[in-house]
Amino acid sequence: MHYSDSAMLGAKSPSITQPETLVRAALGLGWACLNVDGVVSMPLYDGRIGGLVRSNDGDWIVGFVKVIGRSDVLQAELWALFEGMSLAWEYGFHRLLVRSDSKQAMELVNSPLSGSSVLSLVRAIHRLR
Repeated sequence: MHYSDSAMLGAKSPSITQPETLVRAALGLGWACLNVDGVVSMPLYDGRIGGLVRSNDGDWIVGFVKVIGRSDVLQAELWALFEGMSLAWEYGFHRLLVRSDSKQAMELVNSPLSGSSVLSLVRAIHRLR
């Protein structure tokens, strides 16, 4: 099952809330929107990720697609978050509205314990924040 969740990263207390509310409330000057997704094709567990960064006006800035190799769905979603956030940072966007269809990935990266997660990708994403 997939969920449509969003989180504000770069704000003091990021949290998951309704995307429409965040878009109206958060995307002021200096904000960008990062949309990411990961997919794994069976039976080889071949993972691919992609995403795009849009300005606070909704204009496309940059996108990415990448083959990540053997993966499970959660890893693919986390890789998409990591790569997307890294790309946004490279383009100078440190305040992000992040959208992902993976409720599990968003809960992991928004957890107060994300910096000490057993998952290295969650810890890496935590360091980007």
